[in-house]
Amino acid sequence: MVRYLIDVNLPYRFSYWRGPEFLHQRDLDERWKDGPIWDYARHYDLTIITKDKDFAERMRVSEPPPRVIWLRCGNCSLRQLFLFLEPHWQQALSFSAGSKLVSIENIGVVSV
Repeated sequence: MVRYLIDVNLPYRFSYWRGPEFLHQRDLDERWKDGPIWDYARHYDLTIITKDKDFAERMRVSEPPPRVIWLRCGNCSLRQLFLFLEPHWQQALSFSAGSKLVSIENIGVVSV
């Protein structure tokens, strides 16, 4: 089973990441910077879900684990985030198991 680590800048309670396979950074330590988050995700073979461009750039020059799902939607309300993810979420999750970086953009899902 693929497991996911939700970055602290994303909503804690959100319908797309409910379930035992999703862990929010707030449940670990919300003060962690990128390094400890990366190390934790690598150690536990997690996929990081983030809006942070730094994780995507780091993933481009690294090998999994971790893997990264990069949400390229900028600042938005919960409703806007829900609507942004709605047409792409399942495809992004399925791509994430075999790709080191999945980018969800307004035009669709891109995987590397």
